[in-house]
Amino acid sequence: MGRRVRKIGPAESAEIWDRWQRGEGLKLIGRAFGRYSSAIFAHLKPTGGIRPAPAQRDDAKAEGYLCPNLGRSAPRPIADN
Repeated sequence: MGRRVRKIGPAESAEIWDRWQRGEGLKLIGRAFGRYSSAIFAHLKPTGGIRPAPAQRDDAKAEGYLCPNLGRSAPRPIADN
């Protein structure tokens, strides 16, 4: 019998961070989501209990790296010596 691991989704993660910032304890947060306090701790630990900034994508930067028709990096020009 293997253990089933339920990943924490984005909505659940946001709620965990909201509750943690309000000062709720790990056990109380865990009970609200039907998880052990150690699972909540493991979710908060990588950032030291500080909510990570939302992910942002720089579209102007991302467009220059891939060729749209090849799906891989564009070749770089060869320098003349």
